[in-house]
Amino acid sequence: MSLWGYIIANTSSSPARLLGFGAMLMAGTFVVGSMFSSAMSTGPLDAKQQKILSDQMSYDNKRLASAQQQRLSNMLREVGEGRGDDHWSAAMRGTLKPHPQAENKTEGLDKERLAKALAAAKQ
Repeated sequence: MSLWGYIIANTSSSPARLLGFGAMLMAGTFVVGSMFSSAMSTGPLDAKQQKILSDQMSYDNKRLASAQQQRLSNMLREVGEGRGDDHWSAAMRGTLKPHPQAENKTEGLDKERLAKALAAAKQ
């Protein structure tokens, strides 16, 4: 009998064995995934490592990284102050509602666009 046949024969006769087998598989998956993740991860970089990496970057990459950091800090500050984009404010509050027919739209954005279109049509 094969290994799979043995597993089926022993777990089909007892719900407790089936649950135990399922828990063992999930635990094994977690352990293997954790080991793989830790093997592939370099961990957080300290200031010295960041300086070495930034020295190796080209001028364009440095400018791009700086611009991304500025945009992110501005967005987070504006959202924290309540002045940001409605989409990002809702995302930060955890109240973002996905649009029922499209993954990349939200109700708030659709209403905002409709209001802008109506205002433009009136002018």
